[in-house]
Amino acid sequence: MENQQEPIETSILKLNDDCLLEVFLYLTPKKVLKLENVCTTFERVAQMYYKTCATMNMDKYLGEKEILEELSRKTGSYTNNLRATRRTGVFLKARVVIPLLPCYTNLEHLYLEGITGLMNLTEHMTFLFTKLKTVNLIDCELSDEVGAWIHVATKIESLGLARNYIRGSFLSSMKHLSNLKEIDLSSCFNLERRYFLEFCKNHPGLKSLGLMQWEQLNQMCVDTIFNYWKELETLKIGHMMFHETRIKIIFNALADLPKLIHLEFFSCGHLNISDFLLLLANHDQLEHLRISLSASDIALQALTKFTKLKIFDIFCDFPTRPCLDELLKNLQCKQVLEKVVLVTAIVTNKGIYEFIKMCPNLKLINLRLSERISDNLFMLLKPHLANMLNPLKIYVKHTQVSYNVDDYLDLDYRNPKLMIEYETESENEYVHESDDGMEEEEEVEEETENEEGMEN
Repeated sequence: MENQQEPIETSILKLNDDCLLEVFLYLTPKKVLKLENVCTTFERVAQMYYKTCATMNMDKYLGEKEILEELSRKTGSYTNNLRATRRTGVFLKARVVIPLLPCYTNLEHLYLEGITGLMNLTEHMTFLFTKLKTVNLIDCELSDEVGAWIHVATKIESLGLARNYIRGSFLSSMKHLSNLKEIDLSSCFNLERRYFLEFCKNHPGLKSLGLMQWEQLNQMCVDTIFNYWKELETLKIGHMMFHETRIKIIFNALADLPKLIHLEFFSCGHLNISDFLLLLANHDQLEHLRISLSASDIALQALTKFTKLKIFDIFCDFPTRPCLDELLKNLQCKQVLEKVVLVTAIVTNKGIYEFIKMCPNLKLINLRLSERISDNLFMLLKPHLANMLNPLKIYVKHTQVSYNVDDYLDLDYRNPKLMIEYETESENEYVHESDDGMEEEEEVEEETENEEGMEN
């Protein structure tokens, strides 16, 4: 009689805590909250899991107040990146978000947009600012009283205060913030010129400036920027109405900034955009260009002159939008391009296919709302995939691309170089400590659906 082997006992509880943690890291925080109540082992591993949660995106918990509160209590002291935007304020209300902020005692990066009532939390915000390196308080109805928080932010490197009511009186008391390299004062309509000029003189090492929709910009401001900010690399400017002569002088001076490599520009009244683009192209130092055009084909021709662009983001607001196939074909920067954003653009499947073939370093192309893009694009691309040097991600939300086109391409196995995204780019709700800080805010509009996601 053959010896019968004893059955091998199999149970997930036979794994040690480190192995269980590796399993838990594939789960969303919401699921870990439930697993925590299964047994003492899972409870113990869940506590280990919470310590790895480096980033909280409150936007992922729309309408889930209790879950958000519980996660904030359990992960807040381990989180160094916090994000809550207008969507959070609409669905969770600021009165829910604000009481949770004291849970986050070790933040280094803070992004709040449309969350009002922060001035009622002055004591805690002052404590938070002592550790923060990156601060974005966008459209939070802040006044110059925010200066009390910023004054203690000795570690701050990047400050965003766009769309607030500030006059800027606190800018003159920020000279001691030697680490500050980036500031965004866009749409701060009450910002006074005298405070801005003083700030320029006190921070000669600034590398990034946002000044969208600031009508007080004049020749004195531009001269001060040019004289004191020789290291300026990033400039966001536009949506201004000036006299034709004045605006030409201002923008010609800005185009001469010696180290400018990143420009985000939106149409300004009376500005000859074609001349401005040609001037920039003659300098040929831009690597990142984001532009909104409401001009003629001459402006499009000027865009073809740049040779060093790695990121190209264009929005055409023409009365009758032209097809951009010819523009893409004639770009002189195709050999170095890595990311292209063509949201709402009129392009064809064949035009994009030919463009991708000519861009050996292309890694991402966003075609959201490009109504002529369909499955045929990927039928054209399939034979070309083997020759691609880099994996390519293509965003196709609100196009004619069907959800089963990736089945035809066998993307999971045979064609790993192409990823089709049917949603827009958005940040994950948690990033664990193995990741390098907070993900960069994407240039495209985020989803409004309630998604769950975790990046390990």
